[in-house]
Amino acid sequence: MNWSCKFRRLLPLVAASLLLATSAQAYYFYVIFNGRFGSGPIPFKFDLNALQNKTVFYFISDQGPSPLAPGDSFAAVISQIRLAGRQWNDVPSSDLRLAFGGLETFGSTQNTPGIDVVFDDDVPPGLAALGGITMPLNAASATISTASGVPFVPIMRSKLKLRRDLTQTPSFSEAFFTTLVHEFGHTLGLQHTFSSSVMSTSFTRSTSKAKPLGADDIAGISLLYPGAGFLSATGSITGRVAYSGGDGVNLASVVAISPSGPTISALSNPDGTYRIDAVPPGQYYVYAHPLPPPASGELTPGGLQYPVDASGKEIPVGSPFDTQFYPGTKDWNQASAVYVSAGASADSTNFYVNKRSATSLYAVSTYSFPSVAYPALALNAVAVKGAVLPVGASSAGVYVTGAGLFNSNGGLLSGVSATAIGGSARVLPGSVRAYSQNYLEVDLATFSGDGPRHMTFALNNDLYVLPGAFTLVHNPPPVVTAVTPAFDDKGNRAVTISGNTLQPDTRILFDGALAAQIRVNPDSSILVTPPPAASGYVANVVALNNDGQSSLYLQYPPPTYTYDGPAFDPNAALTSAAGIGVYPSTIPAGAEAAIDIQIQNGNFVDGEAKVGFGSSDIVVRRVWVLSPTHLVANVAVSANALPFSTQVSVSNGLSTFSQPFAIQLLPAFHNLTVISGPIVNAATGLTGTPVGGTAIANVLNLPSSTLTLTVAGQPATIVSSGNGQISFIVPPGVPNGGALVSLTDSSGDPIYPVMMNVDAPPPVITNVITGTNTAVDSNHPAHAGDLITLFVTGLADPGIAVLPSRLHINVGGVDHIATSINGRQVQFLLSPNVPQGNEPLTIMLDTRVSAPATIFVRNI
Repeated sequence: MNWSCKFRRLLPLVAASLLLATSAQAYYFYVIFNGRFGSGPIPFKFDLNALQNKTVFYFISDQGPSPLAPGDSFAAVISQIRLAGRQWNDVPSSDLRLAFGGLETFGSTQNTPGIDVVFDDDVPPGLAALGGITMPLNAASATISTASGVPFVPIMRSKLKLRRDLTQTPSFSEAFFTTLVHEFGHTLGLQHTFSSSVMSTSFTRSTSKAKPLGADDIAGISLLYPGAGFLSATGSITGRVAYSGGDGVNLASVVAISPSGPTISALSNPDGTYRIDAVPPGQYYVYAHPLPPPASGELTPGGLQYPVDASGKEIPVGSPFDTQFYPGTKDWNQASAVYVSAGASADSTNFYVNKRSATSLYAVSTYSFPSVAYPALALNAVAVKGAVLPVGASSAGVYVTGAGLFNSNGGLLSGVSATAIGGSARVLPGSVRAYSQNYLEVDLATFSGDGPRHMTFALNNDLYVLPGAFTLVHNPPPVVTAVTPAFDDKGNRAVTISGNTLQPDTRILFDGALAAQIRVNPDSSILVTPPPAASGYVANVVALNNDGQSSLYLQYPPPTYTYDGPAFDPNAALTSAAGIGVYPSTIPAGAEAAIDIQIQNGNFVDGEAKVGFGSSDIVVRRVWVLSPTHLVANVAVSANALPFSTQVSVSNGLSTFSQPFAIQLLPAFHNLTVISGPIVNAATGLTGTPVGGTAIANVLNLPSSTLTLTVAGQPATIVSSGNGQISFIVPPGVPNGGALVSLTDSSGDPIYPVMMNVDAPPPVITNVITGTNTAVDSNHPAHAGDLITLFVTGLADPGIAVLPSRLHINVGGVDHIATSINGRQVQFLLSPNVPQGNEPLTIMLDTRVSAPATIFVRNI
């Protein structure tokens, strides 16, 4: 099956809109050129400032796929969709957050931007998915926002369309997952790139399930939705691509390729100028190449949606040209290196290219067989897309296919040559040879390093550069040899994962849900807590290593784990939910409320349970799991929401519970008083307040009448009320965790209650010493690089381990990471960025912040 998505104009989604679905290679956005805002491109993107917590929600159609691959289920597909969305949510340099918004009923009215994931039979043959944004038919007349200071066109809706028949596409597979990540990228505003990242088509894509995003993908999403300080640690490359006659080349792909791995790219503007931003500091070879011809089903070269000018006219791609490295050579060995520094721009990296009648070399793909390199581990001879080769091999084979390398009978054309870019591998002399019909083999000697490496292919004075042609690794792929039911130290169900090349940081997936690691056993097996699932559910178990390899490389299909209980029906769309209750069942537009959800056969786990209402007009702020069958969600309803009935769904690990018509949205109430979350600690501004602490709640339409406030049913003292805020003291006796906050006034008008989080008392720093066991004071100062030990009480209950990722240490405004946590002792290395003198030191666990201690710092 061809997994590349294709660009095609679909039927209008609404009277004046169009879905732009794209195909192949990363960072290039959907853009228009409008002279009113200068000559630069104006991208389409979600307006994060208009969304709750800068979060775009996606909604999965409750009309799931059918039929499915043997042993597959709708629950498994949902888990893979959620895992794919998480890849874009977790990019630290991007301000965008992407979250599951629940199951969605077709045709529901929504006024807030979002993404619809649907299953449809009109996906063209040979494709598994399409993704794109909805935009006006006349893009030039699109509304342009300058709310962020930089002009952009707000995306109102996007769609990810999966084939309904998934019998040939198991949801656990590498190809299905990377396709999901790719299509999510389109829905967020990314078009194709030509750097072998996930936003490339399947022809050249070389990312994996274990490491789905490439450097180019991270640059693209971070440039579209930049986080604070994102660009300060990177540099830029600028220049122009022009024909030898002087005219600029539109939509030339310009790629900065590092011999040690990272690849960043951009496309040229109509005048031929280009700018590659977010380039990590280092040395790069830069090359320009034409877009590939349209693939089957595509309308444009590279499957791109062309930009339009101020009159709405499309600006097409320029004529094909010869690929060349800067400053004008087809031999990377003769290319001049371009050096990039943080905060600086390498300008005038210009190309003067010769036109050619057609592009002949393109869409080159590489494969390898890990079973050949590691025959003792191999369970099946699987071909890995984007070859993976062991470091130190005297001869390792890469298998290549692509357009322009073979004759009409599939035989290798005479004169094809190949090189490896950089010094970490080289092509063995005379090793480029025919392998099978439409495939050739290239043997390489690999020397050192790890990560993606690049190749060139040449024939008849034409050149093709393939970033990420192979990845160098030091270890074999992981292999799962046994999945054994077990118990943890508290008697809870656990699973032992045994295998080969399992690392301490190996991630274990049960379908698309990550298992929580309990410990690594002495025999290198890993004890994990399996994600929640229905009784009898059969999950595919896959191990992912941080070098980008997965156990699917050597075992396909993967081993499975069956949950305790009667057999699970894989054809069941959703987990059966007996005795589901939702309260309140009505809520007006513009309100916020705590929604109580109880399910008799639920198995809710804190952190796993995600609630959605199938509408972007209802945003879930936070979920509290009160028991395995009971949870409460704080929700906010858009003031523009139209009246309708919507379902509630709870996705909990590998289980999804759903109740149709659970919530009725009502018209907005006049002057409705609304407690607008989250409720925060007055001392820290964080969403956790201990008993006796003062909390602050923002209140819309705060009444001037007498107010009464309770927390978990207990009266609370109101400290102040006015200017849209109420501050109050959390009363004694309220248990830690979620607590219902109810506000009433003397008029008796309805005020929906909401939840707040009640914390345990904050930790207390009792002593600060250096690595020499000396208390830190003015006579015994701490110095940069010193190992500092904190003695802390109240950090956690006895016997409860604290993960370093949950702990935040701040000294003089500089954040630090704990190197070890052992009971009451927390250690860290003092940063050289801490100012000298008496500096405040705090430690924070989740939302619990200690009172500041003092540490004397001297760096001279």
